[in-house]
Amino acid sequence: MYSPGLQISRITIVALLILGVLWVLRPFLSPLLTALIIVVATWLPYSWLVRQLGNRKALAAAIMTLLLTVLILIPTFFLGGQVTKAATILVETLKDRFQGGIGEPPAWLLTLPLVGEHIKAYWDHLLNDAGSGTELLQRIYDPAKRLITSIASGVVNGVLQILLAIFIAFFAYRDGQQWSMWLRNAARRLSGDIGTHMVDVAGKTILGVMVGILGTAAAQGLVAYIGFKIAGVPNAGLLGAATFLTSMLPAGPVLIWLGAAYWLYDQSLTGWAIFMVIWGAAGISSVDNVVRPVLIAHTASLPFLLIALGTFGGIIAFGFVGIFIGPTLLALAVAMTNQWLNHRNTITHSERL
Repeated sequence: MYSPGLQISRITIVALLILGVLWVLRPFLSPLLTALIIVVATWLPYSWLVRQLGNRKALAAAIMTLLLTVLILIPTFFLGGQVTKAATILVETLKDRFQGGIGEPPAWLLTLPLVGEHIKAYWDHLLNDAGSGTELLQRIYDPAKRLITSIASGVVNGVLQILLAIFIAFFAYRDGQQWSMWLRNAARRLSGDIGTHMVDVAGKTILGVMVGILGTAAAQGLVAYIGFKIAGVPNAGLLGAATFLTSMLPAGPVLIWLGAAYWLYDQSLTGWAIFMVIWGAAGISSVDNVVRPVLIAHTASLPFLLIALGTFGGIIAFGFVGIFIGPTLLALAVAMTNQWLNHRNTITHSERL
């Protein structure tokens, strides 16, 4: 006999159980989502490896996690350390440069229209008032030190999250088929055939977004590395890796190649600086407009605005690994909403007929 009170009690118990599970997993939610995204995106290579190893899933999972460590964890740790080191050197260089005073302003700064005269007047005030100059430098130096501390903390946190994600990925690879069957059965019980179809859409969307993001990032990093080597910029490999990471942020690579162009200009290599600007604008930054649509077109589609919001929102919510989680979650929401709407429209059309 149907009892509304009993039904409400069951729903309440299930809801409380789900909330309890999420509360327990909350500290591990970020690496867990990262691991699942990585495993879904690399499931085809893992399946091929399982077949080559005679269906030994544990061995294949161990090899895949080792590859993830080599390809993701070690470069992230190295690059994070280099970024922290570079930020520290930059702050100390600025401190040493202005230790004896701020000096004369660059001539080009004074010739800027509208603001040049105001800059000159303020600079003269700083030159004549040592206290003001010292106060200004202190205002710059203290936040810079806090920024270095924040960068170092973010690097350590990001490395730990990736390490935990790789650990979880081992079990996701090994037991992935059971997890997939459980998820598909649960989706079928909740929504019938449309539920299992949306699970398939989710898998294709994750693969499409990851291929689009990482493929575009790799292409931009390679083009940037070639440009830096041609122009003779030092640490071209490191700058190419930095371009790879920042390409996941809107306008991120611009900061890298503009910095390289400024370094060339500061070294009186004006011709190479101009080359770097042209290469950056026409080559590095244009890759995003060509490669990303080609990579995502046949698997998943996500507007640029949602990519930007997903990237920044993911970083705020999940830290460094949010670069992958944010856009993927938004893409999943868009794809599954479209599938649900199409399904509803199909039902409505059938009812009208």
